Amino acid sequence: MDRFTGIGEGLVDEFGGLDRAVEIAKDLAKIPKDKGVHRVILPYPRTFIQELLSEGDETEMKMKQQQAVLAALPEDARRAVRYMALLDRMKTGESMLLMPFDLRIK
Repeated sequence: MDRFTGIGEGLVDEFGGLDRAVEIAKDLAKIPKDKGVHRVILPYPRTFIQELLSEGDETEMKMKQQQAVLAALPEDARRAVRYMALLDRMKTGESMLLMPFDLRIK
């Protein structure tokens, strides 16, 4: 019996989640069971740094919250967060130029 037998009959052969759906799709596409699949989740989930810095979300309240969180951190942690944000942006392919030193004026 075919998996798809017609309208109103056989529309749901079995219940299962995404893993089961992938198994069936691999079976129908004749992909060997030992071959893995790469799932792409769109839109990509935001990273912790993106959430902390809220790229693209520039409401006044959100900006005040960000400033308060960063102000509560010690200076070394704030510097680390800035570097993490740069590295996070580099993951998307953006080019970043950094000086080979860290200049602090006291």
